[in-house]
Amino acid sequence: MKFAAVFILFLFPSMMFSQSNNENTGKHALEEAQIRRSEAARPLIIFITADWCSYCKLMKKKVFGNANVATQIESDFYFAELNGGYTKPIKWEGKTYWFAPTGAGTGTHELALHLGAVNGKLTYPTMVILDENSKVLFRYGGFLTAMEMFKILDTVKSER
Repeated sequence: MKFAAVFILFLFPSMMFSQSNNENTGKHALEEAQIRRSEAARPLIIFITADWCSYCKLMKKKVFGNANVATQIESDFYFAELNGGYTKPIKWEGKTYWFAPTGAGTGTHELALHLGAVNGKLTYPTMVILDENSKVLFRYGGFLTAMEMFKILDTVKSER
């Protein structure tokens, strides 16, 4: 039992966030998630972040590090983090998305815009939940507390 608690509190969150780019396969975590979703249908949570975003870092620590949230995600969802500043191409739903520079050393990945933008604008952090057919079940740009996240996950799960 203690091992399970240690896994949930410390190891699982670090595993979730180390998947931004899977070094073993050369695929981005979203590409890996597509493969897993084809094997077993579950909603996919995409956490769109930026390296410079302090609210993104806080959500990683306080929300995804929360034992209840981590347990719910592990049992009922797939998870992938997408850094809006990721510079390599990502294949998603049969299309390749690229990094779009907006200035010297700045820009946004097209897939982050495609998945997370509301009225053409992307904010950080953004949480997107897709069903197995990539239909958006939930999209929110801004910080969510652990309690809000748990309620959202519970609602998505119960409506399925």
